[in-house]
Amino acid sequence: IGGTASSSFKQPIIRLKSTGVVKFKDAPRYVTDKDGNHIIVKGGMLCVYDNEDSEIESHELVIGATLSKLEGEKVKSNEVVSKWDPFNVPIIAEVSGRIEFRDLIEGITLSREVRSSGIEELTVMEHREDLHPQLVVIDDNGDILDHHPLPSGAHLMLVEDAQVDVGSVMA
Repeated sequence: IGGTASSSFKQPIIRLKSTGVVKFKDAPRYVTDKDGNHIIVKGGMLCVYDNEDSEIESHELVIGATLSKLEGEKVKSNEVVSKWDPFNVPIIAEVSGRIEFRDLIEGITLSREVRSSGIEELTVMEHREDLHPQLVVIDDNGDILDHHPLPSGAHLMLVEDAQVDVGSVMA
């Protein structure tokens, strides 16, 4: 046995070993969805500081993780402060609006497949042309609010013209 089988599996949670106060490093960014969940959209570090303002513990925050504690909040040892799906790296809406597909052309940059369950699956294809597939979030006036480049292999979780809310998984 070797390779991946012998490496230790990283648990998809952050369980603290120490009691202290949460501080963020490396500028993580999160959004709060309509259910009040705090979801990481740009990674960084979650650190625990003691009463003397010394860092006693630090953990990497991954994209898509939900946070139960924010900067400045007190935490206890053995407390779970973050959870995530270890098998996906989601592309998350940071603003609410309507979705517009850019450079997503069926058969060239977009694969459309209907599964046996009847669910249609949209996947970004690998391509060599001068196209840059992306999801663009626009407002009611058609103004661009945000855009998200899509890597090849990304599975789209919505259709064009769909309405998205802050914190929605788009791909």
